[in-house]
Amino acid sequence: MKTILLVDDENIHHILAKRIVRDSYELISAYSGEEALKKLGEGGIDLVLMDILMPETDGFETFRRIREEDIAPGVPVIFLTAKEEEDMKARCLEAGATAYVTKPFSPNALLGTIREVLDT
Repeated sequence: MKTILLVDDENIHHILAKRIVRDSYELISAYSGEEALKKLGEGGIDLVLMDILMPETDGFETFRRIREEDIAPGVPVIFLTAKEEEDMKARCLEAGATAYVTKPFSPNALLGTIREVLDT
C-alpha cells in the first residue's frame, strides 16, 4: 500500500483525508512544515499532500526545502489550499507541484487527483 504524507495545521483535514483514502492508501500526518521535513527524511513516503497556508513554515517554503535539500527526490507534491484564484494555481505549478486541490476538497476530487498522480 502506498503511503501519503498529509501536511496541514488543521486536524479536521487529517480526519477527512484519512476517511477518503483509507481503503487505498496509508495516510501519515504532519501538522507543520518542520514535522513534514523530518518525516520525509525518514523515507517511505510516496506522495505529499501539503497545505499552503500554515503558520511558521508555509507550504511553499516547505516545498522549496524539500527540493533544494533533496529530502525526498522524485516524491510528488499536491498542494491543498482554500484559495481558488487562478494565480495561486499557477504559482503552485510554477513552484513545481504535481497538482493542486482546493479546500474544502470533495472526496472524489481528492481521491481522483491522488490516483492520477500515484497510479499512472
